[in-house]
Amino acid sequence: MAGPAVGLWLFEPHGFADILADVVPWLRTFCEPVESTADGDVDFWVRDGAALGLGAFDPAGVGVFFLSISTAS
Repeated sequence: MAGPAVGLWLFEPHGFADILADVVPWLRTFCEPVESTADGDVDFWVRDGAALGLGAFDPAGVGVFFLSISTAS
């Protein structure tokens, strides 16, 4: 069964390294921990849902989110 999901849509092409350089510091403002994985993805756990407008969000019951590059066109 799938859990919560998040998408990060960019309006122009960016390299994944550039995205990481810009997005990871932002994620760290409301996520903990934020970890790079061996396959190049970034795993993160939301600790403060208010940053996303989720006032009633309980991070204790939610698993990991991940950031990876999509190869779909």
